[in-house]
Amino acid sequence: MFRSGLPYGGDAIFSRPNNTTAYDAGDCIGPSTSSGGAILPLLGAGPSGVGGLLVMSTTLLIGAASVPGGMTTMFLHLYNSSPASAFADGDTWSLADADREEYLGSLALGTPADAGANLFIAVDNINKQIRMGGNASGALWAYLVTTAGWTPAAETPFRVGVRGYGC
Repeated sequence: MFRSGLPYGGDAIFSRPNNTTAYDAGDCIGPSTSSGGAILPLLGAGPSGVGGLLVMSTTLLIGAASVPGGMTTMFLHLYNSSPASAFADGDTWSLADADREEYLGSLALGTPADAGANLFIAVDNINKQIRMGGNASGALWAYLVTTAGWTPAAETPFRVGVRGYGC
């Protein structure tokens, strides 16, 4: 049920595959190299049913002790239903024709910074209004995409989050 002004938030928590295959600019980061394995559900990220979400902030936590050479800004591409494109970890993201109606745009997450045993970045005051897809779970779906090439450590844990208010 839609309720304006209520806070919402959703996280996708995953570990990337057990390999050290380098990412190229524009590649998806996700839990599996299988078809659709990079789709990240953000359950409860917004109001269920009709309505919108005013995205206020994003977070990205990566379980790595130092920033890998070449890692820079990442983007979170949002959809109001599960995308038909079915990209896997390491696939190059593009906006597929089949996803045009569900695509909500992207959020720049910034470059993760060293926070001791982990990497972290938070972006506040985004103020991006998006329309929810009318699903009962209040979910958004996303692809996490890197903007530069870098080589990851095997099975690196990730947590990406979106926070906002119903509108």
